[in-house]
Amino acid sequence: MTVIEALNKLKLAGLPDKQAEAILEAFEERDRSWFESHFERLRTEMEKMRRELQAEIEKVRRELQAEIEKVRGEIKEAKFEMIRWIVGSVIVGTLISHFWK
Repeated sequence: MTVIEALNKLKLAGLPDKQAEAILEAFEERDRSWFESHFERLRTEMEKMRRELQAEIEKVRRELQAEIEKVRGEIKEAKFEMIRWIVGSVIVGTLISHFWK
């Protein structure tokens, strides 16, 4: 219902113009105050949730970075082992071919 419709209803009910306008103004002020207080509370809650979400994202990011570093270390270790086996195989192959003649 619009303000005009509400004003017309109050006038049709027999209220004088000034009294009907005053009643509507009072209700509008009450509604505006209610909206502003709830809007501010909602804004505060959303800001709190945003901060909590950012903290969670940072936590996951740190955990992910730690896992990446762990995997990088494992890859380096595997490369070293692979090179060691290749070099060992070449040496053994060379020795076998040298002494097998």
